[in-house]
Amino acid sequence: MAGFNRLSREGVFDEEGLKEAMSRLRTLSGGWTEIRPDDEMRRQAEDLAGKHPLKAADSLQLASALVWCEGDMMGAYFDVLPEA
Repeated sequence: MAGFNRLSREGVFDEEGLKEAMSRLRTLSGGWTEIRPDDEMRRQAEDLAGKHPLKAADSLQLASALVWCEGDMMGAYFDVLPEA
């Protein structure tokens, strides 16, 4: 949601576009699995950020994907939205 608000401030979305984007996001959120960070995930994110040129949020997102698939990426599907 923060990304949509930023896009709205930058003029990418008008008020109606922002409302539509938020509505679609709420609809989609019913179908995904949300992984909340714990100490192990934070440690893993720190390790990833130390080894790869990742922003903090990106390393947390990647660490959560690794937790979700229990470290076995074979057959796992993980999707991220590109930065606008």
